[in-house]
Amino acid sequence: MKTMTAGETRDRLRGPAEIALINVREFGQYGEGHPFFAVSVPYSRLEQLAQRLLPRRSAPIVPCDGGDGIAERAASRLHQQGYDQILLLEGGVPAWVSDDHRLHRGVRLLSKTLGEMVENTFGTPRLAVDDFLEMRKAGRPILLLDGRTETETAAPVHHS
Repeated sequence: MKTMTAGETRDRLRGPAEIALINVREFGQYGEGHPFFAVSVPYSRLEQLAQRLLPRRSAPIVPCDGGDGIAERAASRLHQQGYDQILLLEGGVPAWVSDDHRLHRGVRLLSKTLGEMVENTFGTPRLAVDDFLEMRKAGRPILLLDGRTETETAAPVHHS
C-alpha cells in the first residue's frame, strides 16, 4: 500500500490536483479533531458512504485514522470496491499533529467557515432571537437564510 507523509498530504490538499482525504475514525473521534479538509467516512459506514462521497473510483483517496490500522483496513475494502488510487496517511491523525499541522474540532467546518467569511467580508448583520421574534410578531417582512440542513437544526423547519 502506498503512503504519504502528513506534509505531502497537506501539500496535495493545497495544490490544484484532486484528492479526497477521508477520516475513517468514528464520528465522535472525528468531531474531537481532524485535518480541516478531511471528510468523515467512519469505517463502520464505509460501504454506505463511499459510493455517495467518492463517486469517481479513479480519484486519489487518502484514508486517515488514529494511527491504529483502521485506514489500512478501509483501504483494502475500498480497493475491493474498485477504487485504485489509495494512499495512506502515514501514522494517521497523530502523525498529522506531530508534523505541527492543526486539528479542527467540530463538524461541517467548511460551511461554517464560508458563513464566517461572508459575515466578515460583507458585514452581515446579526439579529438576536428576541428581536427576530418581535419583528415576526409585528408582521415585518423577514428573509432568513440558514445554511444548515434540516437535520442540523434543533427543531423541524416549517415552510410557510
